[in-house]
Amino acid sequence: MSTEENITPQSRITDPDTFDISELYRALLQPDREELADTPLVSARETKNTGSYPVANTVKEVVGYPRIDNRLAASTVKALLRRNPEPEAGLLRIPDNDAELQPFFTNDAKGRDKQLARIQKEVYQTLRPVCYTLHFLESTDLSQQADAASVASMARKLQDVLSLGFHAAEGIRLERRTQLAKSAHWSPNLIAACEEVESSAEFDAMLFGPEFCQRFHDEARNWKHHRIITVAHSNTNNKPRGRSSGSRPFGTNHFCGGGQSFRGHNKKAWGNYSGGGTSADTTSNRSASH
Repeated sequence: MSTEENITPQSRITDPDTFDISELYRALLQPDREELADTPLVSARETKNTGSYPVANTVKEVVGYPRIDNRLAASTVKALLRRNPEPEAGLLRIPDNDAELQPFFTNDAKGRDKQLARIQKEVYQTLRPVCYTLHFLESTDLSQQADAASVASMARKLQDVLSLGFHAAEGIRLERRTQLAKSAHWSPNLIAACEEVESSAEFDAMLFGPEFCQRFHDEARNWKHHRIITVAHSNTNNKPRGRSSGSRPFGTNHFCGGGQSFRGHNKKAWGNYSGGGTSADTTSNRSASH
């Protein structure tokens, strides 16, 4: 292998004879990695000590060990946020829970959702300095201080931070949806939709959004019609003794998938989807009697 082939972007930067400014940007965007064959095997117990470069002094100035000391006081967090304003369009705002779905969630589930929402908010807050720095790079003429390539390299790295941050925040959003859906004993189809259905709400400000709510209503209506047909058929062939053909005890909420009765908060909320504030059981009985 020739000497030229052994020259890496990092070595070009430190060697005055081979220094090229383009290599600086290449080194920033794509750090050198050792070949797999030269990488020693590391046991799972030792993974906390692995890494490909030393911790920068500027990092050590703000974070360190013990990690519990990295948790900041509320006044310090407020000061940092004031120093890094929030962008427009609600980009870093957590989505609120949809009001029309609230009656289906238990108080415990709502409490857990608030905890997840707080974590999601803190993830978004970490991205405020990144968004502000990117805004600064776009809105400020830096041609006298740095060339376009160096600015683009810094912007690319900051975009990497945004990508990873939003990946984490959206993962929390999907977990919030799924946990609430399971707490309400919704059907498997609706639980699966928690990770699939997008939202067209303005600024994506609602946790579930209008498209998911529409799917919820559609499945509720389909289940109501299924119950009406099933009950009518059952009453026609097997009239129960000691009661009229149109009456029957409350059934279980199989649409919700957990054998949960319509009595309680679900019965009250279900009236909104049965027409005129009438519960699904009442609608079923009235239709069956005809």
